This record gives sequence, C-alpha cells and structure tokens, in this order.
Amino acid sequence: MLKAVKFSPFGYALHQTILDDSGTPIDYRFLEVNESFERITGLSAQQIVNKTVTEVMPGIQNSAFDWISYYGNLSITGVEQSIEQYSEILDKWFQVQVGVPQRGYFTTLFVDISEQKERTAELENFFHVNLDLLCIADTDGHFIRVNREWSNILGYTTEDLESRQFLDFVHPDDLDSTLKTLSLLDEQKDVINFVNRYRCKDGSYRFIEWRSHPQGKRIYAAARDITDRKKNDALLQSYLSMQEILIRMSSRFINIPLEHMDSAINDSLREIGTFIHSDRSYVFEYRWAEQYCINTHEWCNAGTSSQMDKLQHVDVTDVPEWTAAHRSGSAIVISDVQTLDTDSRIRHILLEQEVKSLLTIPMMERDECIGFIGFDWVHTLHEYSEKEKLLLTMFSDMLINFFNRFKLEKNLVEARDLANSANQAKSDFLANMSHEIRTPMNAIIGLTSLMMDSTLTEEQYGFLRKIDISSKLLMEIINNVLDFSKIEAGKMEIDEHPFSFETIIDQLQSLFSESAKEKNIELFLSLDSKIPRFLIGDSLRLYQVLANIVSNAIKFTENGSVTCSITLASAHGSETRVAFTISDTGIGMNRDELAGLFRAFSQADSSTSRKYGGTGLGLVISSRLVSAMGGSISATSQRGKGSTFSFELVFQIPVPSETDADNREIFVPSFTTQETGRYTFSGQSWPKARVLLVEDNELNQEVAVRLLRKASIEADIAPNGFEAVRAVSRHPYDLILMDIQMPGMDGYEASKKIRKHCPTVPIIALSAAVLDEDRRRVFDSGMNGHIGKPIDSSELLRVLHRFLTSPTKGPVPDDSPITDWTHADLPGFSVSQGLHALAGDELFYRKILLMFRDQLDREYKDVDSILSGDNPVEAKRCIHTLKGLAGTVAANDIHAIATEIDYALSQNMHVSETHIRALQQALDVARSSLAQLSNIVDDTSVSHKIGKEALDAMRQSLMGNHPVDDDLLSQVISYLERIFGPGSAKDLATMVDEFEYDKAMKELADLENRIKESDR
Repeated sequence: MLKAVKFSPFGYALHQTILDDSGTPIDYRFLEVNESFERITGLSAQQIVNKTVTEVMPGIQNSAFDWISYYGNLSITGVEQSIEQYSEILDKWFQVQVGVPQRGYFTTLFVDISEQKERTAELENFFHVNLDLLCIADTDGHFIRVNREWSNILGYTTEDLESRQFLDFVHPDDLDSTLKTLSLLDEQKDVINFVNRYRCKDGSYRFIEWRSHPQGKRIYAAARDITDRKKNDALLQSYLSMQEILIRMSSRFINIPLEHMDSAINDSLREIGTFIHSDRSYVFEYRWAEQYCINTHEWCNAGTSSQMDKLQHVDVTDVPEWTAAHRSGSAIVISDVQTLDTDSRIRHILLEQEVKSLLTIPMMERDECIGFIGFDWVHTLHEYSEKEKLLLTMFSDMLINFFNRFKLEKNLVEARDLANSANQAKSDFLANMSHEIRTPMNAIIGLTSLMMDSTLTEEQYGFLRKIDISSKLLMEIINNVLDFSKIEAGKMEIDEHPFSFETIIDQLQSLFSESAKEKNIELFLSLDSKIPRFLIGDSLRLYQVLANIVSNAIKFTENGSVTCSITLASAHGSETRVAFTISDTGIGMNRDELAGLFRAFSQADSSTSRKYGGTGLGLVISSRLVSAMGGSISATSQRGKGSTFSFELVFQIPVPSETDADNREIFVPSFTTQETGRYTFSGQSWPKARVLLVEDNELNQEVAVRLLRKASIEADIAPNGFEAVRAVSRHPYDLILMDIQMPGMDGYEASKKIRKHCPTVPIIALSAAVLDEDRRRVFDSGMNGHIGKPIDSSELLRVLHRFLTSPTKGPVPDDSPITDWTHADLPGFSVSQGLHALAGDELFYRKILLMFRDQLDREYKDVDSILSGDNPVEAKRCIHTLKGLAGTVAANDIHAIATEIDYALSQNMHVSETHIRALQQALDVARSSLAQLSNIVDDTSVSHKIGKEALDAMRQSLMGNHPVDDDLLSQVISYLERIFGPGSAKDLATMVDEFEYDKAMKELADLENRIKESDR
C-alpha cells in the first residue's frame, strides 16, 4: 500500500473478485484496507483482510443493492465509476470512487456522507410537505423543480409542470408584467410581493403571490395562493364602497334643499346603477286611488334607451301578481325574463323594454306600499346578490324618509309662508308709510331751514326752531320704523369692506360732543391701540349701532358721564375679536324693565316715551344688526345708577388686495353718490395716463376699453401674455389690467416676467375667480390688486383713483340711464344691472349684447358635448370664459349655472346632467331674447333726450377740432336716421370720417334746424 493511501483521510480497500466456473462474480475478498477504512466503517483490518465480503457481512446477498455483482462486473470490464452507496448493515451512506488496477481486482476510495444525505432528505421532505408553493426555475422561463403543493393547487402533476415553461400557465393579461418581473430577476434583483394569475388544469385561474431570489441563471421562489384573500378583499371593498354610497346618499338627502329633490334622486340612481353595473334604474310611485303607477325618476346607462315617457300611467290591474307582491312587501327578482311563462303579461311588458334581468324593491311606509325602485339589465343576464338586494332595500328606506321629510317641510313651508305673508304685510305697510311720510317731512325740514335763515321776529324764530327740532325727531322715528321694516322683511344687508375704527370714533365725537356739552355731561370715547388699524366689516351698520346706544345714553343721563370703549378681546390668525362697551350714569332700569328692553315698540315704562320721546325701536334695531354681524348684545343696569351695553364682533384683517401690506392704507371713496357710496365717472378723467389692457376675449376688451374711455384713457390692447410682455418692453405704462386665464402664457406668468423689468408698475388682475387661493396666486405673481369679472365701472374707477395721479375735470360723459328701451325685462338678462355696471351707457350695452349673441352662436353651440367630452381642460376654459361673459352682460341665469359648473370642474367633480340641461336651457332663453333684441336694435334708435345730448357732444368736439368718438358718431347717426329716415345722415358721417369738420359743422347745424322746425 502506498504511504499516501495508507494515511489518506479517505477510506481505502483493495479487493479481489471471486468467480464461479462460468466466470460470474460470486464474492470478493478484502486484500488490504487503510486506517481511515477502519475508522469510517468500524471494522478492523484483522477482522476483514483475506476474508470475503460474505464472511465479513453475512446476509449482504439479500441487500437491496447487489454489491457482489456490481463491483465484480466493474473489475472484469475495467470500468471505473463514482457512486453514492447505502450500506444497510453499517447504516451509512458513502461516496465511493471505484478503481480497477488490473482485471479481477478493484479498489474503493470512499467517504462517509451519511450526515449530508440526512440533511438532504430533511430538505427534500420539507420541500414537499410545505404548504407554500416552492419551485426552482431558470431565467429562460422553465420550471426545474416544483414541490407537491403545485399539484394540489393547480391540479397538474409535478412532471407536467417540470416539463414546461411556467409562462405557459400565466394569464394572458398578466404576461407583460410577468416578463418585466422576469427581466428584473435576470438582472439579479430580488422580487417580492409580485402577483399574477396561473391557469389551473380545469381552466380556472388562481392568484399567486411571489417572493423570488435569483442566483445566476436559476431562480429560487416561494409563492402563495392568495385567491381567497383577493376575493375577500374584493368583497370587503365592495361593501366599503356600498357603505360610502349609502353615507353619501344619506347626507345628500338630509342636506339638500327640497327644490333639488329630483336631481338628488336622479344622481343617487346613477350612482347605485353604476355601482352594480346595471343598465337602467328607476323609481315608480303607486297611486292606488287612480289604479295606476307612474315612473317618476330614471337613469339610463350609455346605449340604453329611456322608458320613462312610456311608463307614466301603467294600469296596476294589468300586472296583479306584480302589485300583490309589492303590497305584501316582497321584492321581485327575475334573473332571466325569457324563463317567464309565455302568456305572462309581465314577460310581454319587459320584453318590449328589452329587459333581460330585473330586480324591484317595494317602498313600504308602515304597511302601505307607496312605490318601488328597480334595476334592469338590457344587454346581459344578471344574477342579483344579497348585497345588491341589501343596498336597494336601504336605498328604498332612504327614499321613504326623504319623501316624508319633503311632505313635512312642504307643510312647514306653507305654514311659514302664511305667517310670513302676514308679517310681510305689516312690514310693507311700515315701509310704505315711512316712505310716504319722509317726502313731506323732508320738505318741512328743508323749508323750515330756509325760513330760519330769513329775517324773522324772535317769536317767529322760536316757533320755527321748535318746528325744526320736532321735525327732526319725527324724521328719526320714521327712519327707525323704516329700518325696522327692512329688518323684518329680511332686506337689511350687511356690506363688509375695509374700514378704520379711528374714523368711527371721529364720527361719534363729531355727532355727540355738542349734545353732551349742552347737558353738561362728559363724553369719553376710547380706542384700544392694539386693534389693527384696518379691519373688514360693515362700518355703516356698526356706526349705526354705536350711535344709537350712545344717543340713548346721553338722552337718559342728566349728570355724570357716558363712556364708549372699543377694546381688543382676542386675535387668532386673520381674525380679530373686538369688544364694545357703552356705559352711562343715567336713570338706569330695574329687572323687569331690562326684560322687555329688546322687544319692538316697547320702552322701560310708559313715562319714558312721554318724557324722552322715541318709538322703542332703536335698541331692537341695534340688537338685530349686531346679530346680523355675528354678535349678541347684552345690557346690565340698576335703577338710578346707570346702564351698560356690551357686545363683541369678529372682524377679518384685510388681505393685500384690499389694503397695503403694512395695513396703513384704505380705500375711502372720494367721489361718491349719497345713496350708494360707490365711485362714479362724474367728469373725472386721466387723459395723460397710459394703460395696457391684457385680455383675450373681444367682448371683454370692448367693455374695458369703453369704461376707460369714459375716464379719457386710451388703452393699448394685448390679446395674450406674450404680447403683454412684449408691449411692456417697448413702452412705459402707468397701469396694467391683466386677465388671468389666457391661452399660452396666462396672467400669472406674464406678471412675473413683467415684474423682473418693471418692478413698480401697478398690475391689477382681471378674473371671475374669487377663491382665497386665487387671490394668493395674484399676489404671489407680483400683482397689486384684483378686479372681479364682470368689470364694474365703480370698481374700475376705484382702481384708477388709487393707482393713477389725481383726475382732472373734463366734460361729463353720458351716464344716462335707460329712457325709452321697452325691453328692460329682457328674459334671461338683468338690463338694469347690466347698465349699472356700464355706467348707464345704453347704446354700448346693446352693442355688447349683440356681441354676446354672436359668441353664443360661434363658440357655445355644443357646450353640452364639451362638458360631456373627455377634454377637461377645454371644458374648464369654455365654462370659465362663459361665466365671465355672462356676468358682463348680466345674463344672470347663465352666470349662476356656469359658476356652479366652473367650481365643480375646478374641484375635478362630476358635472351632473341636471346642470348641463339647466345651462342649455338658459342659453336657449338668452338666444331667443337676443334674437328679438337684434330686431329692436335694427328698428329702434336712441331716445329724443339722449339724441339731443349726443348732438351737443358732437358739436363741442367739432368746435374744438377734437376727434369724434365712434360710439358718439353712431349714436348721432342712429338718432338722425330715426327722424329723417335711412341714409339721411350719410353725408355727415362721411365728413366726420374724412376730418372735414367745417363742413360737418354746417351739415350738423342744418340738421338741427330741421329738427327744431319739425318740433314746432
């Protein structure tokens, strides 16, 4: 034995094969073994050398492995092999290398692999008993090995699976995602939580979730059948969705106004029908007394025809089994109409409507069936689930509650209307009486004042002085009654705007300092310095409340003082809570008198009105006004020790669009009318100002340019943001009016670009958007303020006053109101509102109405298709523009509906069919009205008064050699042709157009003389 073999760690033995007479191996003999042989087998050399294997291991002939034949044949043939061999006698596994040194002899070189084989067996057993799907595959898509669970789940044998590509079993819809995942594994990246579907042997599919680890070309994966989990998740999601639908519908039915009842029911039918994938959903009402039922509401899926018009008077005696089931509270379920009896009346009716499957649920109020809801399938058969029946039953209950609420509220509304009608009659009487009395009282006060300034005797002056005082007291009573009647009628509105408390304190000081001084009492007015200088609220109504209470305090105080203090109660973010306290040292009140303090037409006692005067309405009005502003007034008092009135109100801090950033400047109207407090164009102009109007809509351009011309401002027009930036780079401007929504570069982006080169030029946003986020974007982009669309002449003038130099006084433009337009009630339009926004310019208002008509015909013929289409950007642009245009021409119905749709689109909400139909109807009304208007404009000229004023204005322009405005020329021509016939002013128009002003002056004079002669 070689030394290397002798001391080798491998077991070694040399054997000699023993043959029988025929040359067949019948045994073999151990000739030599090494020490490792002895250690591994536990057999000593002395025991086995020169002995045969049958002597060493008796019974080896009966082993499952034919040791003697196997090794004997190798020694004869000379073939060398490596095998794994289990020895039952030794109970061990060996890795054996067989060598043949010469014929009839063989060597074995081996190691004990029993422990390794045991581990392998354990892994194999674990592999096959695992409840998960285990497999080994390659990145080419072949199964190499799978465990038995694959057979349990898919139904194939392991041999079937291991002989094919695993892609053969993947659902066709999951192939792309599976191939992408396979490419990740090919890049040696782990994949977890990947799900696809595998085909079973019966043709069904199971959802399989994978966790895979690549190693070279091999993939080691564990998977799990999650089909049941998927079904449960889908079922749970379905129930959650159903719950959301029910909650949404419940909220809808609870909160929706009654006038929107039909749209709420239709929306709910659409929502449920879509959820359960039906083709038609509907509500029927039973009218048992008349023996018929009617289809009151219906929703149809795309491609399904409506049946509602055909089902308005269905005779209940035609389908007695149907109505009997409903009256007993039973649902009607028909999975396949074709299975009904051929003589069935129900079968005939349903086939006429192309219904294949149907489910109806009765609406039961107590024990009476008042109607039913139903769902039809017309394109496919459908098996209704218990879930769907539950959903429809709950919807049925909701509808019953909603109908009951409708009846109850209708009764309450009728009762309220009856009460309001009586209250309204009282308020109308008070208002009418107050107005009727005010007219003669104004005359009395005015004439008394004039007479007091004339030469009078002392006695006469004394009489007139008493008349003056009494008249003013009576006027104060009348004003209180009028205010009270407005409040009672709900016509008292709160107008919030930026104001300063300093102004209110100054007004109170000016009003009451003299009266306090006359009574020799002290008046203290204090303002907390912590209150922001400017806040948003109704300063007029607040002043009215304070003045009323301070006036009462002075009236009922004979000595001592009256204190009015305004203090900061709290401040949170943009909200400021302010406390108001008015105290006096007057006559005071007891507990009973306090209890009736805020009741109408009552005072502390009957002697109060006799001694101090008044109606008892002042504090009632003050209390109502404080309540309207969000507060509550209270009073404390003691008889003989004075009274204290207090209340708190919340005000907002103005945003930058209403005051400067440091809260130091406020819009105080310098040029106002007494009645409205609004700016007017009364002769103010800025002829040297240069303004850029950035606006893409032609009608809006016309309106803005026209209003600017009234202020003697000629504006340049940029139709989009690009042109605006280009225009500013070429010319300096004093003011830029910037539309927000424009194609290409919008107003926000244009303003940012302009700000880089012109940091100080005022830029004012023009937009119909009024949300806080829109205002924030305005200032974030560098703009200075905001004017809403439609553009109001007063608001525009407010901006001109703020950002341009002081106006000069020029000729007063024609602000005449409507004089002879008999169509002030033009359906779909508020003519008075439209004229007011355009400073009363009737001719121009007619002009933009016709422009609006042309735009409706050109751009809004298919507005329903745009809203129902698949281009939300185009829909938003279309509706936003329509909203602005409608506001400009005072098409209030269109504007209101477009505003609702615009908001819905901005929030990515669904636009209901109800809204689309309402918008289409409003557009049809407007088109019809404007069609009439075109004839009016063709056949009607301006009024006589306006015409003469236009002639005067033209004469002034011609005398001063000033260009004649196109609109003025059009007004003059229209007026002259109404008097003298078509073409009569053609020469005058030609002369003006060719700047032959001398000839035009002479022609105008001749025409005016002819007018005077015709007037005689």
